[in-house]
Parts: sequence; C-alpha cells; structure tokens
Amino acid sequence: MQGKELLSKMFRNYFVLVTLINAVIFVSGSIAQPDARFGYSAFIMPLIYAFAGILPQAIMYARRELSIKEVLLRKFIQLLLIELFVNGIILGENALRPEYTDFLKTISACVVLVYVFANIISWVLDNASAKKLTRELTEFQKKNQYDKSENVG
Repeated sequence: MQGKELLSKMFRNYFVLVTLINAVIFVSGSIAQPDARFGYSAFIMPLIYAFAGILPQAIMYARRELSIKEVLLRKFIQLLLIELFVNGIILGENALRPEYTDFLKTISACVVLVYVFANIISWVLDNASAKKLTRELTEFQKKNQYDKSENVG
C-alpha cells in the first residue's frame, strides 16, 4: 500500500471508527449504566479513541504487495497495538491491577468488536471501489476498441 493510499484509507477509517465507537459506547453504556449522564467533554473521547485506533494502521504500509500471511500477521500486530493504546488511554496504570480485570476484558472485547466491524466496512468499501474501477476500465476498453475499429474501416 502506497503512502498516499494509506493516508486516504486512514482518514476514511477514522470516521468509521468514530461512528462505531459511539455506537459501542451507547450500547454498552445503556446496558451497564443506563442512568449515567456525562458533560460535553465526553464527546471528545470517541475522537481520541479513533485516533489511537488508526495510528497502528501505519504498520500496513509496504512498498510491495504483501502476502496473505504477512497481511494477517500485520493485522494481528495492529489489533494488539490498538488494544494497548485504547486500554492505556482508558485505564492507564490501573490496567495491571487485579480489580480492573473484568473491566479490561470488557474494553478488550469492545475493541475487538469495533476492529472486526471496521475491517468489514473497509473491505466492503474497497470492494465496491474495485468493482466500480473494473467496470469503468471495461467500458473504457470497449470504447477504445470501437474507436479503433472505426478508424480501420
């Protein structure tokens, strides 16, 4: 993946992550603490979490096409880095304390859920772009063949 393409994908994924993080916070908060109320400062946290979520995406940068094994390994490392960043932001040094184990598990599960959904959405968007590009290329080739046949005759 080239640098410009990576930056474009990171920018798109940032907004996908913000949306998914907001959804997870809403659902988990509605279940765990339905009566809790927060100030306006709480609106900044999904933006920070999403930023922490796209930073490890830089690990996907490569000058050449990666093999499936390399992509999967990099995706796994990316998920681990996201887990470290997000859990570090939320819990800090408390992440290592035994009384926070259940909370850490819940956060980690939410991170995995958001990661999987973000990758599915990214794949769907990339697939749609590839199909559109293939269709446009086919139409372009047909047009060029038609134009060449007119010039021959």
